[in-house]
Amino acid sequence: MNDGRTPNEGRTAGRTRGRPARVTLRTDEVGSTMAMPDVQHEVPSIGSLPGVTRMVEVHFEDLDPTGVVHNSRYPLLLEHAFTAYWREQGWHHDPTRSAFEDSVQVVRALELTYHFPVMEPGMVAVRFWLERVGRTGYTYGFKLLSGDGAVVHAEGTRTQVNLDPATLAPAPLSEKVLAAAEPLTREARADRPA
Repeated sequence: MNDGRTPNEGRTAGRTRGRPARVTLRTDEVGSTMAMPDVQHEVPSIGSLPGVTRMVEVHFEDLDPTGVVHNSRYPLLLEHAFTAYWREQGWHHDPTRSAFEDSVQVVRALELTYHFPVMEPGMVAVRFWLERVGRTGYTYGFKLLSGDGAVVHAEGTRTQVNLDPATLAPAPLSEKVLAAAEPLTREARADRPA
């Protein structure tokens, strides 16, 4: 029976804990089958979110055997976006070549909530900002979005601590770091104790 739809169109893909996944398989004009979300998280336009956006490429090797980006790769995608921003500001992993020679940044905590899987290689958008800035560290807020900003794939926070390069003890953030982070902070600097 042919109802005018392609063979996979309208079929629900997979199940999630006993209930149908919110994905519909659709076949495009060249015959490729792709899964599309039936219900997308509401996303304000990328420009209305605080902070900055960096585009990051998802590669084929980021996919797991089921064809979605493996959960362990999301922190790496975030790292690529954060690193791109800080390199633009003059950061380099070699302190002798870095604009921030007195700074060693380490991750203290990462909280990540997955909403909808990234299902193919290509570009995704990482929007990030600083939710809180303290004396020796700061907390990013972030959303990992589809390239067009229509789907929230994941969101969360990441806390980083600044260490003294010689002692590796927590050290105050330098004025250079704070100035370079200004586009990320917006209201966050109000939280910073004097």
